[in-house]
Amino acid sequence: MQSPQMNMIKRRKSSFYPVGSLENKRNYKEYFILEKDGSIVDKVFLDIIDPSRRELIICLHYMRHVVRNFYAEDVGINITSRDAPWDFGLELSTGEQANIEITSITDVTQNFKTHKSEERYTKWKNEKMIPFHELKKLSRLFSSSSLLREVESLEKNGFKNTDMVENPMYGESMTMFVGNMPESEVSLSEILKEAIDKKANKKHSEKEQTTLIIDNRAYLFEVNDFYLAAEELNAYCASLAFPEVWFYTGYFSDGDGNNAEFSFAPLKVTSQQSKILENMAESKNIDESGKYVW
Repeated sequence: MQSPQMNMIKRRKSSFYPVGSLENKRNYKEYFILEKDGSIVDKVFLDIIDPSRRELIICLHYMRHVVRNFYAEDVGINITSRDAPWDFGLELSTGEQANIEITSITDVTQNFKTHKSEERYTKWKNEKMIPFHELKKLSRLFSSSSLLREVESLEKNGFKNTDMVENPMYGESMTMFVGNMPESEVSLSEILKEAIDKKANKKHSEKEQTTLIIDNRAYLFEVNDFYLAAEELNAYCASLAFPEVWFYTGYFSDGDGNNAEFSFAPLKVTSQQSKILENMAESKNIDESGKYVW
């Protein structure tokens, strides 16, 4: 039972928050951000440890998004290439060929390093055995006194870095990470432009057939920040060779891309897509934060 003090704390869900229940969902991480006024903002983000698998899931989510909203019939999809040079080469049953390129953004650079450390811990806590050097690394990353004691004991018993040892983290039901969340150093429009520039400046061919997807891994921005950034970047995005640029936020998903919730917000779309999106914007399915829910 929560204390009266806990019940008095103001809490709200971020505008980047899933509509569906988290019950029986997989591959997500919950964040509780404590703001300066003492209130708490709840956020949920897709959490896939393997970068290649994460990209594949995002690609599948994108195809579900475009087929449902912009095609009048079912569409078959064949992945024809991977990282050659774009992340995905696609062939559609309609005869179309296209590429997908995915890039991630965050609002605080340090968060990428922190997140990688957390992913490392999560990966290994599910293994019964662990390389001794990996256990030593984790004990340093998280300043864990219990892990440090385990490391000292194993060293005294003559274990070497390459030895496999019993994993003291194995069987943990839940792990909570606590860290600092400084204010964003730059605006969302600056972060987006920097990420897009890196892809736009690549010498790869077929940009005119390539959709750019920006994977939102920013903790502090809200939907209104995206609206402002999209307006500020409108002319810039229109000048890009990429025919489509989408801002993707994943919340949860099975490993095959199903049983998922995600959102796509347009930064640049084709004229046909623009007309369809305008009609959707007039629909009754738009919620208070501007999401079209389906």
